[in-house]
Amino acid sequence: MSVFAVMMKKPVIPPVDPWVQKWDDSYWNTVYGQGEWVPGVGWYSGVGGGQIEIRDETRTWADGYRPTHIRFTISGATSLTSISIRDKYSSELVEVLGYASETPIEIPWASTDGFEIVLYDEDEGDWYITNIEFLE
Repeated sequence: MSVFAVMMKKPVIPPVDPWVQKWDDSYWNTVYGQGEWVPGVGWYSGVGGGQIEIRDETRTWADGYRPTHIRFTISGATSLTSISIRDKYSSELVEVLGYASETPIEIPWASTDGFEIVLYDEDEGDWYITNIEFLE
């Protein structure tokens, strides 16, 4: 008499990434000509580096949006001198000095909405922000 064992495979469910990507020019636009959107690449600091300043494109998509953290992926630089995250009235919510790529930043929300972000690097080289993600 033969004994057969039937083994059933359990389906493999990939983990859900809690980070939500909102990085392109459908979400953001530059402020005061500080930075440039390069389709398929990211936000460009310009020749010689400097500053990228972006705010939510419509000034409304971020109303009521309260993610707990934000992170940026940097290309062309190892770190940025500073990042300032502001509400839509330009009041600073948080400033980070010496930001390293993909480091989560906690957002301490006040009572106002919206996003304005100033990313600055004092080094002379060009750099890009190739991803902006939120932890909801």
